[in-house]
Amino acid sequence: MTFRLAAGAVAATCSVILLASCGNGSTGQGASTPAAGGSSTTSAARSTSSMPPAPSSSGSSSAAAKTSVTAKITIKDFKYQVPASVHPGQKITVTNSDDVNHTVTSDKAGLFDDVVPSNGGSKTFTAPTKPGKYSFHCTYHANMHDTLVVS
Repeated sequence: MTFRLAAGAVAATCSVILLASCGNGSTGQGASTPAAGGSSTTSAARSTSSMPPAPSSSGSSSAAAKTSVTAKITIKDFKYQVPASVHPGQKITVTNSDDVNHTVTSDKAGLFDDVVPSNGGSKTFTAPTKPGKYSFHCTYHANMHDTLVVS
């Protein structure tokens, strides 16, 4: 009986250590925290929410999986930092690091046109569903232009 209790305690301790090591140390996720009664639990399950979806069991990638991960555009020093390409219909979050408002406005009317608030503000829009190159600009600052490649 004593051997079973000791073996169970060792197994439980190893499980906690393994789960705690799965977290991302830079964000504090995955670290052990005391729970009621003095035992340890982990937050490793929370860290998986930012991971991209697993491939489908059929082995083929679906359009839904490609568009479920959000692409990012950053505005910094009055310039756009744009990914090399995005998928048709993919969500794109634009974050503005400057201390003034900017826009992300398609040169072709009606595709996308959002004001992105200053000092870390962000907006999310959906990429066009047709592959191609889409020029855009900031309506407030004539020198700000870039191109979104949808493929």
